[in-house]
Amino acid sequence: MPPSALGVDTSSYQMQNKETSNAPPLPGARPLGGKAKEITAFNNSGQPISTLNDEMTMELTYTAAELSSAGVDTLAEFNQLKSMYFDSTAGGWVRMPTTIMALDNNGLPIEPNATLSNVATAVVKGIADHLTVFGVTGLGDALIPKAPTGLSASAGTQQVTLSWTAVTKNTTESDITDLAGYEIYRSTSSGGTYTQINTSDVTAMNYTDTGLTAGTTYYYKITAGDTNGNESAYSSVVSAMPSAPVTGGGGVSYTPPSNPAASLSTGATVTSSRNVTLNLSAVNATLMMVSESPTFAGVSFEAYAPAKSFTLSAGNGVKTVYVKFRSSSGGEVTTSFTITLEGQAEAVTPTPAPTPAPTPTPDVVEPTEATKIFVKVWGKQPKTAQDKDALLVIQNGLEPGYTQIKSWELAAIKIFVKKYKRLPRGADWKIIHAVAHFSGSAGWPTGTTPAKPAGK
Repeated sequence: MPPSALGVDTSSYQMQNKETSNAPPLPGARPLGGKAKEITAFNNSGQPISTLNDEMTMELTYTAAELSSAGVDTLAEFNQLKSMYFDSTAGGWVRMPTTIMALDNNGLPIEPNATLSNVATAVVKGIADHLTVFGVTGLGDALIPKAPTGLSASAGTQQVTLSWTAVTKNTTESDITDLAGYEIYRSTSSGGTYTQINTSDVTAMNYTDTGLTAGTTYYYKITAGDTNGNESAYSSVVSAMPSAPVTGGGGVSYTPPSNPAASLSTGATVTSSRNVTLNLSAVNATLMMVSESPTFAGVSFEAYAPAKSFTLSAGNGVKTVYVKFRSSSGGEVTTSFTITLEGQAEAVTPTPAPTPAPTPTPDVVEPTEATKIFVKVWGKQPKTAQDKDALLVIQNGLEPGYTQIKSWELAAIKIFVKKYKRLPRGADWKIIHAVAHFSGSAGWPTGTTPAKPAGK
């Protein structure tokens, strides 16, 4: 850290360098070995300092065992290591300028061989101009996996089982050849903070989250990651509410159905029809109920069937369908999934007919400069509705944004109506402005530069 980087005297600040071993993988990058450093600084008033006046060098050190565990065991992979920092605004990792140094068992710099067998330690240095959380990632092939699809959640006794469709493509539509696995994120609110719950890459297309609190709704989303440190965008969010073990009098257990699942019969997640057919399944289920309400208000149990016709609620948007299964012993389990309904005609609220404007009466408008103009042009007082309309045109002006006619415009209007025997309208106002301008009046309107009207 250069002495001037913090903008304070070297004796008047404190720095903290805290290492964490559970840095989360986020879309864009995966910290090598889950290892990162959080660097903070405070001035003599205890206020945090985040922006630096000069660049600092951040370095992370990895043993040969740590490199191997993170999948770095060739010279090509070693040379692709990059320093990165966590961008809290973007919610992800950002790579930064990097230098890499290999050391032998004596701590001396060496040239690493093809298999890194002579490397005891790797030092990865990055250049930064601010303080945050820093880590290291493999640069890899920069091909990011597509986000997983088909995620569903099935609730069980104090557990939730997730399943999804395998990711086979990168975002470039090229075949993915370096998939490492999937990362599972959980929250207790749909828009809350999601925390990664798996401690290693999930290589199957399912995951069971155990030890949960019965009656609590849990929300999940997942990502796909490759061996080069690239992580996909998040999948859609699903939810499920685990149940509690059910026992009756005398300790009799009511075992709920297992492996509950529900989806559209077409396998799609989008439909243009409210009337759909659901595919339903649960081992040992004898009864079921289906609703768009998690409380199943107004719905009764019916005999279990693997298919059911269901009518979605009106209106375009995402619909959550809840299905509760019951076993012959009385145990229950609930699952849910989402369907996007589109293409529905939007309800149109009839617009009430406008109330006719009252017919102007002669005593509505007090005599003003406008009435003087009217009387001078037409030789009478304004009486009829048409007369009053003409009067209001003179009084309020025709230009958008004008609340009243300026004095220099009134004089120009008098000249116009005297010559043409009618009120100005539309493009005539350019003539009004030109007359006012060329007669020496002040106050040229903002944004207008009319040419002098020929022959006028």
